[in-house]
Amino acid sequence: MSDALAVKGLKLLTQNFMTVLEDGNDITARENMLLGSTLAGMAFVNASVAAVHGLSYPLGAKFHVPHGHSNALVMGPVFRFNIEAASRHYAELASVIMPQRQFADEQAAAHAFVDEIEGYLNKSGLPTRLSEVGVTEADLLPMATEVVEKIARLIATNPRDMSIEEVRQMYQSVL
Repeated sequence: MSDALAVKGLKLLTQNFMTVLEDGNDITARENMLLGSTLAGMAFVNASVAAVHGLSYPLGAKFHVPHGHSNALVMGPVFRFNIEAASRHYAELASVIMPQRQFADEQAAAHAFVDEIEGYLNKSGLPTRLSEVGVTEADLLPMATEVVEKIARLIATNPRDMSIEEVRQMYQSVL
C-alpha cells in the first residue's frame, strides 16, 4: 500500500513541479502538488521515513531550514549512498518519472533517477548548498553525530546502515 501511494505521489509531484514554479496561479497543478504531497505523507506514515529525513532534522533544528528544503538538500547524497542497496527500486521509479526514457541497465536507470531528483532542487531557485543556509565545516561532525546517535530511529529503516563518518561525508558533499 505504501509503495502504491508513494509512486502515485511522486508521479503527481514530478509532473506538476515545473508548472507550479512557472505559474503559481495554475490551480490544477497546485492541487496535484497538494495531492502528491498528501499521498507521499500517507506512504511514509505507514512505512516510516529513512535517512533523508534523519539528515534533514539538524538542518531544521539548528539552522531553521524548512523541512521540505532541508530534505531536498540532503536527498541526492542519501540516494547516491543508497544506490548499491536500492538500485532496483530507483530504476523502477526512474520509469515512473521519466517514462519516455530508455536506460541501458538498472544501474543507469537508478543513477538517472537520482540525477533527475537532484535537478528539482536546482530548478526550484532555493539554495542548493548547505553553506548557503549557514552550515559550516565545523557543523558537519556534530550534525552527523546527532543523526547517528540521537535520532537513529530515523535512519533505522534506511536500505544501508550509516556511520557517523558516512553521514558527515554526505553533508560534506553538499556543503
